[in-house]
Order: sequence, then C-alpha cells, then structure tokens
Amino acid sequence: MKSIKTIFNEVYSEGLAEYGFKKVPGKYPYFARMVGDEIIQVITYRTVSGRFPELRELVLLSGVITVYRDSLKFDFPPDGMTEQYGEFMSTVSNIGYSDIYMSYCKKKESHMIQIVEKSLENCKKYFIPVLDKIKSLQDCLEYYIEYRFYGQTHIYDYFSEKFIKNGTDNSEGLLFYKCCDEQGCKELLKKYYEKEVAFKEKVVSLAENEEVREARLKSFEGLDDNHNKKLFIVEQVYHNKDKMEYIQSMLEERRQRNTEELRRYKLL
Repeated sequence: MKSIKTIFNEVYSEGLAEYGFKKVPGKYPYFARMVGDEIIQVITYRTVSGRFPELRELVLLSGVITVYRDSLKFDFPPDGMTEQYGEFMSTVSNIGYSDIYMSYCKKKESHMIQIVEKSLENCKKYFIPVLDKIKSLQDCLEYYIEYRFYGQTHIYDYFSEKFIKNGTDNSEGLLFYKCCDEQGCKELLKKYYEKEVAFKEKVVSLAENEEVREARLKSFEGLDDNHNKKLFIVEQVYHNKDKMEYIQSMLEERRQRNTEELRRYKLL
C-alpha cells in the first residue's frame, strides 16, 4: 500500500506541473517554482492526528521565501514549519476548516488518494491565485504583511551585543532594506502594525467573558513596544552609512550562498 507521501508526490507532480511547480529533489514532499532568480514559492503538507486512531489529517502548507533569508534548505520535514511557509488558513480566510484540515484513513489507499486529489483542487482554487500575484520582492513584503506572517517580517538588530553573541535570523526582514528607503520601510511597518491592532481588537471583542478578554489583552501587551523597536532599528541603519553598507554586504552574501543552494536543488 502506498504512503500518503508517495500519493502526494505523485498527485502534485502531475497536478502542479502546469503551474510551473516541480518536486524538489530529496526525501521530503516539497514542490517549488521560481519567480525570477530571487523568489521561491513553496507548496508542501504536514499531517496531524485525527479524531480517531485510524485517522490522520493532511494540512496543506504554502508560502514564499527568497534568497535573502539566512538559510534556504529543504533538508528538513515540513512538520512544524508553519512559521516559514504559512498555512492555508493564514492565507485564505474564506474557506472552511474541512478545506484546510482534511481527514483520511491511513489504512485505505483509495481514501488517501481521494483526499490528496481534493486537497489539490483546493490548492488550485484558493492558493495558486494568491501566489500568482507575487512577482517582485516588494510583492513578497506585501504578502507577508497582508497575511500577518510575523516571523517573515521580523527585523533584527544585527549590531546588538546579544545578536552578535548568539543571535539567529529566520526571517525575511532584510527585504525591507533591499526594497525600501527609510520612509517606505516605515510605511510598510506601520501597515503591518495597523493590521495587528485590528486583529487584536477583533480577537478581544469576541471574548466570551472577562477572564478570556483579559488573557487576550495580555497576549498583545508587547505589540506597541515591538513596533517601536523595529522603527528604532531601521532608523539606526538608514542613518549610519557603515551599518547600511554592512546590511548590503549581508544581502549579497546571502544571495550568492542561497543561489548555490537553489542550483544544488536543481531549481535554477
């Protein structure tokens, strides 16, 4: 009997070919397509436990990464990678839970095939149109902001003692310096902040009681501080020639290193 991974690879290899996606070489079920030589759009999946022992749920993952991130690897399982790639639910808010989390019987191959084929229909219907609109690095930033991918828009202080000592960077934050001047960067950060505030207000307003309301308010306590910290960091960079030159050198080093990785994966 075929595994869900084998079925997914077979169905998506054929179903996504017309859209320019191809299977990334390796043991994990990643499908990717290039937009130019800087943007990589990814579709994959993970599985989670179902309501009964014989059931699992297939969860589609998809998103956008660039050669300007610190690490560009496909040598890890998709499980737990929702921060990097996002979920259907993060990207498309007008579809139901059952279109995102699709239950299948892991002991029935015919049912697994049926569910994977249905997931492909949903992918084509809901996600491909979103990805098709992303044609530039600026579009990438707009995408991260529109769908509130906090991890993708994080801006690190690369010059702080803490970061120099043991910092790691899993974001696309350098794109702000690649695509924007100081004013443009601040406008995008403001747009993201306003989206977060609107989300906070909605979540808090839907609280069923005062205890839940207070807990939700507490979870957003750092929102203003995080926004102001980002503004401070970018001001320090844009107003310091040496820092900006260092950022530009980081961008180029990452581009070269990740371009080699894309060649290794035969995506370029």
